[in-house]
Amino acid sequence: MKKILTTSLLFLFLSYASAQTFIVSGIRYSVTLNNAVSVVTLGDSQNEEPHYSGNVIIPSTVVYLGTTYNVTSISDYAFSLCRLLTTISIPNTVKTIGRYAFNSCIGLTTITIPNSVTSIEPFAFSKCFQLKSIVLSNSMKKINESTFEYCQSLTSVVFPNSLENIGVWSFYQCLSLTNLTIPDSVTSISDAAFRECSGLITIKIPNSVTFLGDFVFGYCSSLNSIEIPNSISTIGSRVFEYCTSLKTIILPNSLIWITGDAFQGSFGIESVTVNAITPPTVGLYTFSTFNKSIPLNVPKNSVDLYKNAFGWKDFLYINGVAMGLKNSIESNYYINISNRNIKISNVAGKSIGIFEVSGRKLFETSNAQNVEQCTVSNQGVYFISIDNVLKKIIVN
Repeated sequence: MKKILTTSLLFLFLSYASAQTFIVSGIRYSVTLNNAVSVVTLGDSQNEEPHYSGNVIIPSTVVYLGTTYNVTSISDYAFSLCRLLTTISIPNTVKTIGRYAFNSCIGLTTITIPNSVTSIEPFAFSKCFQLKSIVLSNSMKKINESTFEYCQSLTSVVFPNSLENIGVWSFYQCLSLTNLTIPDSVTSISDAAFRECSGLITIKIPNSVTFLGDFVFGYCSSLNSIEIPNSISTIGSRVFEYCTSLKTIILPNSLIWITGDAFQGSFGIESVTVNAITPPTVGLYTFSTFNKSIPLNVPKNSVDLYKNAFGWKDFLYINGVAMGLKNSIESNYYINISNRNIKISNVAGKSIGIFEVSGRKLFETSNAQNVEQCTVSNQGVYFISIDNVLKKIIVN
């Protein structure tokens, strides 16, 4: 009986200790085990009006009734809806940041996640509309679901080299992101991770990435070029849907399958380069929105394969090029079009060709002068080849 009573008292004590909360210097803490505390909402529940505001500095330790506690976590909803919170300092003792911890902190502008943090739970910073920059912990391996969705002012994200997975909807509608470099530790970018990032112009995807989720770049309406790394074998559903500024695409030699709606609504594509020797299998509508007169660059020895492959054979101009060439003419060449005269400058020693859409050659030299030019008889679409790399031009 004594043993049972002792055990019951111990259980009650532990239950009390784990549920105990207190406030020190305006921050409410909840006691966990092992002399550790978690930062919690100032209200008694997540439904009460919170009151954290201004500049909040979370200490690494806090003393209450003579006991020193380590601050090891920020609980679910701790700062949620704190609309007047402007800055937050998180100590290096914090290991986890809970679900919705900073949700709708519309005054928060910057955040640095200390290297002690190993986990940020879903929706932690969602709807922080004024958040402009994030530096993530180099202990993190995953960005969870919707962690930064609707952070519409976000312009800068520093990804750690420890990162392996970018989760579903994690940066959905981050409208102000323009350029991103994914570290080569990342192996997967999950569904809709960057969907509707309408300001995104360029993104560099490393060869470490083996999986691109569905919808991942859908409605990225400013994205103008994309190079898929050689580690990708499949382009899934609506990955590039309605990327209306997308002009150039480079597809890897590892690619074996493109779904039928991968490029749905992307009407502006001007050239495609495929490094795969065997034509990847495509869906019925994979190229339904493509202008079939754009140049399709394929490996030199694979031209006939592409001319006979389903989907690919519909392209009118299939050009055999050396493997690994870029999809567009380098910017240090200058093309000027005036009164149906095409002038190409800064091309000394280059191999130059000018072609009609039908493939008929209008001009060719294997050892160009610094300036070469050709006058065409009609308005319309033409192609310029510089060292076997094509560019479509329009002569008005």
